[in-house]
Amino acid sequence: MRITDSLRTLLSGRSLSILLVLLVNIFGKFLGFLRVQQIAVVMGATGAADALLLCLQLFSVWDVAFVSGGIATVLLPELVRRNAAGSMLKFSIVSSRFVIATEILSVAFALVIVLACLGAGRMIAPGFDGETRNLFGTSVLVFSLYPLAITAMNLFATMQRSLGRYVLYAVNPIVINLSALIALWIGKHQGSSQEQLVVGYLLAITAATLLMAGINFALLPVQIRLNAAGFWSKATGTLRHVAASTIRSIRSTAVASPLIVVTVLQSLTALITSSMASRMGAGGIAAYGYADRLSMIIYSVIVGGIFVVIEPAWARVLAVMDRREALRRIENDTLLMLLAVLPFVWVVIYAGKDVAGVVYSGMKGEEGSGLILVARIAAHCAIGMLALAVSHAFSRVIIISGYTNKILLPNVAVLAAAIPVNLVCAAWLGLPGIGLAYAILMFIQAVGYGRVLVTAGLGLAFFRPMALAKLAIFVVGTSLVAAAASMAPWPGFVRAAIVTGVGLCFSLVLGYVFKLRLERA
Repeated sequence: MRITDSLRTLLSGRSLSILLVLLVNIFGKFLGFLRVQQIAVVMGATGAADALLLCLQLFSVWDVAFVSGGIATVLLPELVRRNAAGSMLKFSIVSSRFVIATEILSVAFALVIVLACLGAGRMIAPGFDGETRNLFGTSVLVFSLYPLAITAMNLFATMQRSLGRYVLYAVNPIVINLSALIALWIGKHQGSSQEQLVVGYLLAITAATLLMAGINFALLPVQIRLNAAGFWSKATGTLRHVAASTIRSIRSTAVASPLIVVTVLQSLTALITSSMASRMGAGGIAAYGYADRLSMIIYSVIVGGIFVVIEPAWARVLAVMDRREALRRIENDTLLMLLAVLPFVWVVIYAGKDVAGVVYSGMKGEEGSGLILVARIAAHCAIGMLALAVSHAFSRVIIISGYTNKILLPNVAVLAAAIPVNLVCAAWLGLPGIGLAYAILMFIQAVGYGRVLVTAGLGLAFFRPMALAKLAIFVVGTSLVAAAASMAPWPGFVRAAIVTGVGLCFSLVLGYVFKLRLERA
């Protein structure tokens, strides 16, 4: 499909609303990045920032692994089917069972974290001193309502999505991120202590999440809310009914178990990385977190945006086309995605200090040395962006093709390798070695997923000699062009913009030469 045809399709009818959702989603991601950037500016790479970021990471395991990454993924297609069948009563019963079960599990998760917070702090972050560990314990207590709130918000938002109301789902992170930014701004201008900043930040996120949960529920159709209220009233009528409905509800969430297990494994790997970063001294977790966000923000927007379009297309072509032709199309789309990502990989590697200076300008603490450290870590993390993009493509094909269970073993291998790889790299390079360890682990994951593709007979999409040759040309070519552009004598934003612009232009040229384009499914 030519670019003009793509634009014409994009601006027609229902596609315009999809474009609006994508733009709102990108704005939400930008605010999420700005949230972390402001933590760096206001708090710097300090023990307090370490405690805050570790608390956020610990509680995000619940949302990422169980709610957004598991339950909501399974619930959405089920509710779409119920809505298409016109059965609002069954829609309400199914969604209510999922909500009740997940809320019960969220309370259990929060209790476990609160009761074990000091022990978890010592285990996950052995490098914390006494003051930082106490602040981490306080943060966990303050944030203990968050699992309950995020569960309600995401599941009610999933119900909205199943009814075709996509914008509200995308608005949720905007409200939450804005609330957190306002809390930081107020605390900074009132001269609050670091502990007060942490507590205010966490309370703002919790309150905003509860607010959006209420709004998402209140905006559901009246019939669904009445049916749900009747179901909840009946389910909580007697102790026997409570036990029976709880068991049925929890059983209904079991279908999401493969995806949940995979995401839990990935979250545990991330916690190991944080543990290793804490051993590098006060501010280690914060410095690594800032660098990780710096290397990942553009990636998440580009790859996330591209997969909104191509993942449904891949599902369709695998279902209706000859497998060989379908896999050729997937190969084309994957190479196109990598071409879009590569310029941003190289700008972080070759002009990382310039990018860090622009993004984290005014970072609290020793600005010069802190920015150099963040840039060095980000450069190593950026190496893993390419492997992560490949892993993302591999995993989508595996899941679409019905081999979801097969992605468990590669993630087990990554988790098993996490500690020794981090120890070796940290001993070699210090804190930047944690970034290199992340890149190595992403390559291990990509190799594992690739092996699954080959054994499942799906390797044709990625391992043809011609496809590998094109990938090598893309990597080497864009790297050389970016390295040359990074020699520009103008530091800061100008050099970063030159490297990015030249890299993107060269990628467009390569895409034209090799005739890569998104095609209709």
